Amino acid sequence: AGADATALASSTLRQAWDDDPQPELLPALEQIERSDATGEASAVDRLRLDHLERQPSLAAASAVLALDTGRWRADTRERLLRAVQRGALPLQRYRCAACGFEAQQYFWQCPGCQGWDSFPPRRLEAG
Repeated sequence: AGADATALASSTLRQAWDDDPQPELLPALEQIERSDATGEASAVDRLRLDHLERQPSLAAASAVLALDTGRWRADTRERLLRAVQRGALPLQRYRCAACGFEAQQYFWQCPGCQGWDSFPPRRLEAG
């Protein structure tokens, strides 16, 4: 009965993953795979890498970074770099100290409030 329940849980989780891959499912999938005598952790590792490919995001990159680097595929580093760059892009902006206007590029004069030299010379992600 326990093996049947594990198989049903694994099947249900994999179907949920196939329908809508969410990183929140990975810990449960990993636990089931590792508790299954025939399962391999590498199956979940592949899911993490596939998720990074399908939905490059900081959450997906974080899940892959949690893996042992010895199990990475050859192109994993490049895929991680692209995901982190894409995820960090919204953080790479400047904010006017006077009115809060945000921009991807630096302005000497704020387009929002027309204030001069009101943009600190540091991007928001720099702190």
